[in-house]
Amino acid sequence: MYTCKTVAAEMRSLPFGINEIVFSTVFSERLRLRAGRLHKAMVKLADSKWWILGAITRPLAAPFRTPELVAEIVRKFPQFEQIFLGSIIDAAPVGLCNIFIGKQGKAGSTHRAFIDYALKVCSASTIRADVNPELPEPSSTGSTFVEFAANRDYAEQPFLVRSRFLVSSPAPWNIDSEDVIAELEEVLLDTEFYDFNRRPTSADQLPPERVNFWKRVKWRFSAAAAAIHFLKSIPLALRLQIRNLLLLENHESVAHAECHALGLIPFCVENSRLHVERRVSLWRNILPAGCGVSLPSLIDDDDPWHRHPLGCGTLRSITIAESFSVWITEALALPAAGMPPNAFSLVFDGHPTFEQSSKAFEMVKLDAAFQSAMEQQEKRRPGSLPEGLNRMFFARFETFPEVIRDMIEGRSNISCNFPMGDLLDADELLAENYPRSDEEWRDAWFEAFQTVKRFQTAPPLPPWRDLRLEDVLPEVMSSTNSLLFLANV
Repeated sequence: MYTCKTVAAEMRSLPFGINEIVFSTVFSERLRLRAGRLHKAMVKLADSKWWILGAITRPLAAPFRTPELVAEIVRKFPQFEQIFLGSIIDAAPVGLCNIFIGKQGKAGSTHRAFIDYALKVCSASTIRADVNPELPEPSSTGSTFVEFAANRDYAEQPFLVRSRFLVSSPAPWNIDSEDVIAELEEVLLDTEFYDFNRRPTSADQLPPERVNFWKRVKWRFSAAAAAIHFLKSIPLALRLQIRNLLLLENHESVAHAECHALGLIPFCVENSRLHVERRVSLWRNILPAGCGVSLPSLIDDDDPWHRHPLGCGTLRSITIAESFSVWITEALALPAAGMPPNAFSLVFDGHPTFEQSSKAFEMVKLDAAFQSAMEQQEKRRPGSLPEGLNRMFFARFETFPEVIRDMIEGRSNISCNFPMGDLLDADELLAENYPRSDEEWRDAWFEAFQTVKRFQTAPPLPPWRDLRLEDVLPEVMSSTNSLLFLANV
């Protein structure tokens, strides 16, 4: 009996210690609308805060914009110092809203964290005593920055503003309950409809089928979110026995899924022997999510992209590098957020068409080569190009060429399970008509992509448009010819 108890105690940790635990994206009819509501709310929350922060750069916001306030924001996020201070000095008519397009090459989660922190600091700001007499008296806008930003005369999209949501930033990887999502929707004034094209739009400005289209989408929670939900549900003693998690992100999923590995950091910190591999499907996740064509466009006969012979039926090659970059920047941001060394790896999964995946990756290498060539020109001839990579049309982020080189040479925790080939020769690009102006580089970049303007899938995958439509439920016509959706509308 004693021997049996001893053996049982010693064997207790073996199942989790030996076996890899696998999670995939979560889809069910019961959960999909909850996932869709969460996604709409999280996207609207992030974009609303983005609009509001633009108000702080305006001349009319000067009574709230103390030097101490600006210094505190910059001290916390020095990577945004140049663009933040520059936007205040320039007094751009739309504030940060235009300037921040592209996130300055930073991870989307870092960009959102910056905005959250800036608004948190601003929300406590009141009118300064030394109001500039040349500025209008802001008494009609309220005494706090939040009230100022919410005023219809000065905000870009005032109907999106409510002070309460400034402190409502739920973790995007949480599989929240209906109550939490309903509360978030209420905070975000959900009577307004948010269009798929990321434009704040009133529902009465759109046809009913477009307003209700989101209810036909197969919304999914990410594999990372599922893993986090599982790890939270089990005791610490059991979590410490786990050695390997495999997260199969085999479909697009909701709520900024590319950043969800941030939610795994506490579990990797508490368990130093835990390793997480996040394997992301190229053809059913990364490329569709970044292609720039919304799902409604695929079925909308009035949409010009649908009528275009190549519009919705193929993938534009110029979108591929940015699609990769979204996931790469999030993986690169993990160590600074606390992810332990060697605890995480990201794999781009080309299954089931590895040869076609390699061809798509050529577009990534082409972007990296152009960025590297431009950087070399700037080193040789300082001032020959506009300052800052943020002004280069195709630059992804500052270390993009080096990251791609490390991936190809096997020195990175980011990899592909398909052949990546050799690096393209940036020196050859640089040698052609050196030196070039910014516009000449841009023209050369566009010309290079004319060779392969469009990508189509390869068997056994269905054609590109059909592949994307796999995530849309069919519609059913009633006897009165009104549209009824399979979801409970």
